[in-house]
Amino acid sequence: MNLENLNQWLSLAANIGVIGGIIFLAVEIGQNRESLDQANTLSLLDARTTEVDQWNQFRIAIAESKELSDIRIRGKRGDSLDPIETERFRLMCSTALWIGITSYERSIELGRLQTAEGDVNVRASMIATQPGERECWDIHREFFRHYGLSEYVSAVDAAVESIRQ
Repeated sequence: MNLENLNQWLSLAANIGVIGGIIFLAVEIGQNRESLDQANTLSLLDARTTEVDQWNQFRIAIAESKELSDIRIRGKRGDSLDPIETERFRLMCSTALWIGITSYERSIELGRLQTAEGDVNVRASMIATQPGERECWDIHREFFRHYGLSEYVSAVDAAVESIRQ
């Protein structure tokens, strides 16, 4: 009987040890998940900082060049541009579109839906009011859809229609 009691106590101790180990693993998994979530958020914020830097470089390049500024202004208004100016304007426009799309996607990833909506509304406002921006958007729209950006394209198109009404 003494040996049987000892076996029961050892079994109980082993079961308590197993339960303790399971609890320990659950806590560790939770901490690892938190660490991964924090690392992911930091990575997304770092990418957002890079996007802001890209915007700043883009704006500075245009601001520092009278010729590029003139092309950008005339292109946005829909004024006549020679072939080289047209290509430069389209490059500026596509760069601005890509930076805007990247900003929109990053805002969605970070859960900042108001920021994403703001990105869409700014783009839509330019497209609705500036003929050159509208032409640029029309040129790139299907390209963006082809690369899986249909949600962004639909959001911008809906916002443009809302502005026009």
